[in-house]
Amino acid sequence: MHRILCVAALLLIASPAFAQPVDVPDYVRRHQSEIVRELLELVAIPNHRDDLPNIKRNAELLRQMLERRGMKPEVWETPTAPVVYGERLVPGATRTILFYIHYDGQPVDKGAWKQDDPFKPIVRAGSLEESAAIVTDVTTRESFPDSFRVYARSAGDDKGPIQAFVSAMDAIGGKPTQNIKIILHGEEEGGGPCRWTSSSRITPTHSAPMC
Repeated sequence: MHRILCVAALLLIASPAFAQPVDVPDYVRRHQSEIVRELLELVAIPNHRDDLPNIKRNAELLRQMLERRGMKPEVWETPTAPVVYGERLVPGATRTILFYIHYDGQPVDKGAWKQDDPFKPIVRAGSLEESAAIVTDVTTRESFPDSFRVYARSAGDDKGPIQAFVSAMDAIGGKPTQNIKIILHGEEEGGGPCRWTSSSRITPTHSAPMC
């Protein structure tokens, strides 16, 4: 688990948006408990686009997560799933870096999961195939070895990268050297009706959702 978080955060922190070097393994090691617990909170919310009440719960939590990182977040309502948009503008910035991540997931067959509920995340001390033990001290544990695994719907695709993004913003103290904008899409997996059209609101060369 530590290795996965390191790699994901490194990809973000290595961006030209971040001028100050960050020791990624050291940062993840020192903040691993809060990173994992925030991810578990996020994956605990069901996220199929047809479940609108829970999709809106996802959107509100994501808005709060971006706000805590000093970004200016907005929830854009659509006829279906909300889009969460956030930005951190830097005076004098010469470029804008846009991130796109989706927060919805495909329909879930709960009976196919070897746990009571795919939206009640379980941390194991290894792989399910190896019958690894369930970790019961997640709320008090300070470290999570590489062998540990999170079993929950969308833990990897695609809420893990969302957690990597906000953790990278934490690692740089929320002070990028270039403009940072992010779109969190609520119906990429669900194949919703939203299409993308040119909009200078995001960047002159990127797009905004139209439904």
